[in-house]
Amino acid sequence: MCSDNPNMPNEANKAKCFVISCFVFSIFSMMGFASGTPGVIGGVCGFLACIGSSILMCCAPTRVEEGNCKFTAASVLLLIAGIIQLVMGVLVVVGLVAVLSAINAVDDDGDRSGKDAVSGGIAILGGVAAFFIFTAGILNILGGVYCCKAGAAIQAMLSRGSPSDDPSWQAPGVPYNPPVQPGMMLAPANPSVQPGMMLAPAKQ
Repeated sequence: MCSDNPNMPNEANKAKCFVISCFVFSIFSMMGFASGTPGVIGGVCGFLACIGSSILMCCAPTRVEEGNCKFTAASVLLLIAGIIQLVMGVLVVVGLVAVLSAINAVDDDGDRSGKDAVSGGIAILGGVAAFFIFTAGILNILGGVYCCKAGAAIQAMLSRGSPSDDPSWQAPGVPYNPPVQPGMMLAPANPSVQPGMMLAPAKQ
């Protein structure tokens, strides 16, 4: 799942590994379903991010010729989910503060035990949900950026051709060694030397 593929650029391998963290925290962000409307929206975006990261976790391209469509799709889903989750995380905190203030404003006739228990439960649930929504939002945005870089790297490699279509295609940074066909005469390293010429021995 998170192993480097020598047939893919480094950006693709990095993005494929990073989306695992996006997937894990997006699952935990679904705790927002129990923290009001903003939390529900954040949870839905967590589900959306799980779909985007799953594209690369289970079906990542193994060859450059497969293109960058999966990385592009994953980047779109992760970026949309991450941006909305950051906004919903803020709204969850705002809603949590409003609810706690309303509870504390209720007249309890001097008995705060019940009020403190309710406030504590809501604070823990809302705080944990906001934390995971925030964290998932940040990770999903980073994952979307990494996927964009991976797609651009794949496109740059494809712009040079495809290994199956062009035997001279090489990954960036790899020296090119042209294939030698049977019967092919290799050109001499010194262009002034013609095939069949007798070279004078070097002077002692």
